[in-house]
This record gives sequence, C-alpha cells and structure tokens, in this order.
Amino acid sequence: MKMIRSLANAISGLSFVFRTQFNFRVHLIISIIVFIFSWYFRVTLIEWCVLLLCIGSVLTAELVNTSIEQNTDLVTREQNELAKNTKDIAAAAVLTVSVVSAIIGIIIFLPHFIQEFNS
Repeated sequence: MKMIRSLANAISGLSFVFRTQFNFRVHLIISIIVFIFSWYFRVTLIEWCVLLLCIGSVLTAELVNTSIEQNTDLVTREQNELAKNTKDIAAAAVLTVSVVSAIIGIIIFLPHFIQEFNS
C-alpha cells in the first residue's frame, strides 16, 4: 500500500511538472525525436544506453530544478539574492546536463547522418 502511494505521489509530481513547466515539455519532445532517430538509424545497444542515460539525466535535472524553484518560492517570494542564486544554480545544472547531452547526441548521430546523406 505504501508503495502504491509513493507511485501515486511520483505520478502527481510528473503531472504537475508536465502541466506547468514549458521546458520539461520541450525536453520530452526532443526525447521523442531522439527515439525516432535512434530507431531509424538502428543505433547500437551501447548508443541506446548512452542516449537513455542522457534523456533520463536531462529530465531528472528538470524535475529537480522545478522542485528547488518550488521550495525556494515557499521560503520567500521577496527579491532575495540567495533565493535568486539558488534558482540560477539549479537552472545552470539543467543547462549543463542539456549541453553535454546535446554534444553526446551529435557524437552519436552525426556519423549516421553523414552516412545517410552520402548514400
């Protein structure tokens, strides 16, 4: 019963983030595009694993960022340098994992695109 409640809470959190966070929805759309390219190019098992880790990392970072933003807003709604820094650092974490994931995506997909356009 406790496990079911935990699952329901997690789904509620996902639903909240999906409904309220534009960037999360953008990351989901990009993830779907990555899945389509991965299927089309028949990437290797290792490439699939790396891409899934990247997707999971970006989405998780976005979830944690939203949680930090929510908690910061709970503590203070006033202009506060510490609150701003907290939110900016959480956003920087999302940016970092997104950029690294994009670079990994380029490393994986670029040879497939080159081969596709050369044939």
